[in-house]
Amino acid sequence: MKSLAILFFLCGAILISCQTNAKNFSIDSSIEPIFLPTPNVSPTPKTFNIHSKIGIVDGDRNNICFRTKNGNLAENTQVSIITSLYEPPQKVLNTKVAKKFEASCSRRFSESTDKNSGENFYYSLTLTDKEIDEYQEVFGFGIIEPSKSVQVENKLASIDLNEDGKQEFFRLCQGFEGIYFAIWTGKPLKGKKIWDSFYYVDYDTVVTCTKKD
Repeated sequence: MKSLAILFFLCGAILISCQTNAKNFSIDSSIEPIFLPTPNVSPTPKTFNIHSKIGIVDGDRNNICFRTKNGNLAENTQVSIITSLYEPPQKVLNTKVAKKFEASCSRRFSESTDKNSGENFYYSLTLTDKEIDEYQEVFGFGIIEPSKSVQVENKLASIDLNEDGKQEFFRLCQGFEGIYFAIWTGKPLKGKKIWDSFYYVDYDTVVTCTKKD
């Protein structure tokens, strides 16, 4: 009987010891782990405002006026001009901002028919190309600080404006008393139109725009 009592005593002591050790090794929930898993978060897509990158250029080589919705262009900001839009091949002129005007510098009231929201701003541009003698009149699209050079292939100028891997193309046509400007993702009249504007002139024009324009 004495041996049996000693055996029960030893078993009880071992059980108490195990319970104490288990408590000592329990995790304190108030202590934060040193390393936390990084959640899978999709990157926020960049917003692209085409109006801040595009404008209409109007003038001659000595007085180039640039109309745009971007009112924050500093002196020497690069602007690439796509011109010769009536008679391909389209050409690219490199210019820079000379100064900002307080009022319109356009030769006509072209802003009167602009349906794009936001205020128009006007800048004087100067050509940085060496060979400029042929450009007595400068008229076309202005691209602000293009991330890549404008390419001319098969007589058409194009550039990936929003850097989505798709090329944008440029087209203008004559409407009633004015010029219709449009930018297309994909070839003009076949792709998707993403921007347009109208340049008013105070005289009759021969309409060349189609229904797709």
